[in-house]
Amino acid sequence: MEFRFTAEQDELIRTLRAFVRKELAPHSQRWDKTGEFPWAAWRRMGELGLFGLRAPAAYGGQETDLLTVGLAAEEIARGDFSATYGLQLAGLAGEIIGRNAEPEVAKRWLPPVVQGEAVMALGLTEPGVGSDAGSLACRAERAGREYAITGEKSGISLGMVAQSAIVFARTGADKARGVTAFHVPLDLPGVSRSPLRDMGSRAVGRAAPVRRIGTVENVAALVGFLVSDEAGFLTGQTVVLDGGLSIVSPMTRLERDRR
Repeated sequence: MEFRFTAEQDELIRTLRAFVRKELAPHSQRWDKTGEFPWAAWRRMGELGLFGLRAPAAYGGQETDLLTVGLAAEEIARGDFSATYGLQLAGLAGEIIGRNAEPEVAKRWLPPVVQGEAVMALGLTEPGVGSDAGSLACRAERAGREYAITGEKSGISLGMVAQSAIVFARTGADKARGVTAFHVPLDLPGVSRSPLRDMGSRAVGRAAPVRRIGTVENVAALVGFLVSDEAGFLTGQTVVLDGGLSIVSPMTRLERDRR
């Protein structure tokens, strides 16, 4: 069995190490102290293809393997741990929206995320239940052509800078099978968000809570906002587990560097 990295992976590592030394590491401490979101670096990461690693090629992505995603996250963590959230959340958006949303929705929202021009958060975690998708209290109720989503989300990474979020809400009663995913623009009436006072990684712009997610007001929006059917968003849990590689990898890098 061959355990060596491919030539492409080795080249990616070299490219990212140079990028990190020049554009992330010199500014990381300032970003963390001030909570400033590094839009210029974010766009540069988009140019490097880091936000399209798990997105379908049809929307500007690369559909690369999870090992490559993990390697990229490790290298970015060398310079700024907060920046790794971009890879994690863009990867989840690429898989969830790219695989499940209506094509016109994915075509509108995924390319700006891949390019680093927009941010899509993941609205899963809630007060009291954490990230247990089977125990969510946030509800989405359908009335005719509308969905009214009501509830609170907490600790949402990039929630203060995101333009939209994939929001998981309960539409049924049977644990995970009663959870549906919605893509929700965060400028909708009824959405409010406030910054979480983090002890670190302040540039992540974590929001807590996000209340009254809003109402979908017409048929076109209904089709656009619904990412999964009401039978339950089981693939959402699978994607989150897959994304665990990119979450663990930067932590591994930090531990190695500490030794």
